Amino acid sequence: MKQSIRTLLVCLTVLTTLSTTAQKNKPLLFAQLPSKILISTAQLNQLFNTAIGNTIAVINEPNISIKGTVKIKQTKFNSLQTIAFTLVDYNNIVLSFSKRMIAQNASKFTGHAFSNQYHDGFELQQIDSNTYQLVKYNTDIMLPTCSHK
Repeated sequence: MKQSIRTLLVCLTVLTTLSTTAQKNKPLLFAQLPSKILISTAQLNQLFNTAIGNTIAVINEPNISIKGTVKIKQTKFNSLQTIAFTLVDYNNIVLSFSKRMIAQNASKFTGHAFSNQYHDGFELQQIDSNTYQLVKYNTDIMLPTCSHK
């Protein structure tokens, strides 16, 4: 009986170690990009003028060019718009932005790009009323892998 318990504990320890190691070995998709990329509300608003199927420079700054093709473009209740791009140079990962009208000429933006196949992603954060930034984050911390099936 004690031998069975020891064997079970050893197996559990090995499986836990393998699982943890596998999660840490995910590749970085955005390694060559900076940890923060500034984007203005004017640039964000311009993205929502792109038609489905068109490919544009989602981010076009000195030394940074991120191209994407519009796959989804939706409007709900005339106050919420969503647009999603597949990033052709980044294994077709999806970068999505939402725009919510909060007042007569004011909008609030949210956005993200991530995949649990990669170790990094981006999240849109507001700096002030006219400026946002895409901030790189570790997906293992933000999106822990669920092992429950």
